[in-house]
Amino acid sequence: LRGRGPLALVPGLIRTIAGIATALRVLRRFRPQVVLSTGGYGSFPPSMAARLLRLPLVVFLPDIDPGLAVRVEAQLATRVATATAKASAQLPAWKTVVTGYPVREAFRGTRTSSRTTLGYSQDEHVLLVAGATQGSRALNEVVWEALPSLCEAAVVVHITGEAAIAEALARREALSPKLYDRYQPNP
Repeated sequence: LRGRGPLALVPGLIRTIAGIATALRVLRRFRPQVVLSTGGYGSFPPSMAARLLRLPLVVFLPDIDPGLAVRVEAQLATRVATATAKASAQLPAWKTVVTGYPVREAFRGTRTSSRTTLGYSQDEHVLLVAGATQGSRALNEVVWEALPSLCEAAVVVHITGEAAIAEALARREALSPKLYDRYQPNP
């Protein structure tokens, strides 16, 4: 709804109302005990439906700055959780708690134990480059352009996305034997 002209506002409102109606049907059928939202425009209709059905609504903000959807949902929410104290300052204090960012047990550990598990020495520099689940073409290009110098400075663990893994492996093959193992692309 935001940032569009007045003519786009009406269809946007209609789609939002339709989304709330759909979410009401799904929630009535599914019968959850609580609804968890992490924000974004697609989360608003189910969040609104949850509150209309008097279901507890928990909003989790993993970012520092809440977007419009999270700010609105925070007003509707039973509880709000944030990853950082800075984020909590922008949300209703009486129902907001700083929980940190949830991490699966498999990813927990000390720096020492993690480096041992991953096979890195304790003093090795490691650079993780990740452009979200699908990777990022622009980010991948920047990494590949600087690859030799990056690999001189650190082991580069590069999450490329499925579409770019073949090119990343080709870039790895083009590295000198000394740098080959220092570039670790993964889809």
